[in-house]
Amino acid sequence: MSKANYGDLMNPINNETHLVRETHVGTICGKQWDDHTIAWLGVPYAKPPVHTLRWKAPQDPLPWHDILQTDQFSKPCMQYGGLLLKLDSDIIGQPVGCEDCLYLNIWRPNTTDINLPVILFIHGGLNVIGEAATSLYHGANLARKSNMIVITVNFRLGIFGWFACDVLKTGDPLDDSGNYGLLDIIHALKWVQTNINAFGGDQQNITLMGESAGAFNIISLLASPLAKGLFHKAFAISPIISLFSAPMSMGYHKAKKNIVRLLKKDKLAMSSKDAHKLIAQKGTSWCADYLRSKDATELLLSTQKLSAFGVNDIGLTIDIFGGNRFSDGSVIPINFKETFQQGQTHPIPIIIGSTSDEMRIFEIALGIFSKIDNYQLCSLIQSFEPDTSQVNLSDVVPFYYQWIYQFVGSSIGSLLFEKLGIDPIANCLCQTQDVYVFKFTWHEMPPPFDFLIGASHMTPLPFIFGNFQRDINSIFRFAWCKSNEIEREQLSDKIMAYLSNFARTGSPNAPEQNERPFWTPWKNEIQPNRFIL
Repeated sequence: MSKANYGDLMNPINNETHLVRETHVGTICGKQWDDHTIAWLGVPYAKPPVHTLRWKAPQDPLPWHDILQTDQFSKPCMQYGGLLLKLDSDIIGQPVGCEDCLYLNIWRPNTTDINLPVILFIHGGLNVIGEAATSLYHGANLARKSNMIVITVNFRLGIFGWFACDVLKTGDPLDDSGNYGLLDIIHALKWVQTNINAFGGDQQNITLMGESAGAFNIISLLASPLAKGLFHKAFAISPIISLFSAPMSMGYHKAKKNIVRLLKKDKLAMSSKDAHKLIAQKGTSWCADYLRSKDATELLLSTQKLSAFGVNDIGLTIDIFGGNRFSDGSVIPINFKETFQQGQTHPIPIIIGSTSDEMRIFEIALGIFSKIDNYQLCSLIQSFEPDTSQVNLSDVVPFYYQWIYQFVGSSIGSLLFEKLGIDPIANCLCQTQDVYVFKFTWHEMPPPFDFLIGASHMTPLPFIFGNFQRDINSIFRFAWCKSNEIEREQLSDKIMAYLSNFARTGSPNAPEQNERPFWTPWKNEIQPNRFIL
């Protein structure tokens, strides 16, 4: 059932009062997640961005009068299915999700504590795939162990979230920005500012945490005037191409390509040349109506897909990086890079870092140097038994490719993330605020995954959230064996302690740092301090 029609879910319920909370638009009731935590799942923070609200800035939900049951996750934004969503070969490359996706999830300890620090997590996926409900991001363990409130949020992705199109211009700077996914995150932060006190959280102590594209979005919001004062600390994990933004003209060019594909698919034009002629003949009003007449699946299919990650238009840099940040002058400054270089970002403490084997997960998922395709990879992960299974590395990556697999995935890949994503940001921000830089190096997985994945992109997340699931749908189920259990739990506890200190004080170091190494702030490119986790 879609949550667009809130009234369908508002049957009055008799439940424990600690699960019932008041928001500024209505009362919600959550669920007992486990013995130690409670959760509110699928909480609407904006109107469904459908029909006339497609490609518009988010708006507050309509108020409701009865109690809204928030005990199940919402659907993700419409996207191509892949391994980041679920280990299910049937959904790989298939349209999944829906446009009605603007919901968030909240976990907190099952206590009466108030004024708790708040973590709001932005998921990764190149801003074209992913969802907040993924078990890797469940916030119960982090909330319980760190005594904090943890929030995950869905936002618009791909053509729904980043679509700068000149035929849709209305004169409203936000509606015309093309940065709808960023506007969704900003709106979610405003919702948290307004409502988190009702959940025992401190609205003046919000840490924005994100990984990959989520970290990329944090970098965007550090420069966005619309995000000023909405969060107070930042934790960015593995951002890439951090200081690049696309001009609106580039977005218009990309959008026209989508229109051309749609016209050809509908057989309104036989070739790209004919499509461009038709666009010029019909004019902007007709093109705008034509785009808005399309359902979500048709729009998604006007983008290209690739691999188990469902990535769109992989060959175009704009679609991966710049297409997820348009310099519109309202959400994102026109001179984005200069905003950082001139110290004009929001001066808040930040932790930022990457891993030692960043690209290995992409090599295996994209089939680079390997023998297996996406479906075989899905089957391998699902059938692998970490404590007993024997899989030969050469059956996955031929012996003669293993050296280059390692070199590209670790040496080249990690250097790219550091030099294009981490260091430029750290060098700019350390002039005006405290910056803490890390490198995650844990790779004690059972073979052959210690080589295939290692300390790759995404691998810090299970340690940050304390989620080491081995269920059939968990993307990292292959990694958790009995022999690494003690070590991984200890590392997870250490990382959570650093994060908890940072969320409370702006420094990962405790006042009395007896048990853990002291984390020295980053100075500059000449004297870097990359803290090893």
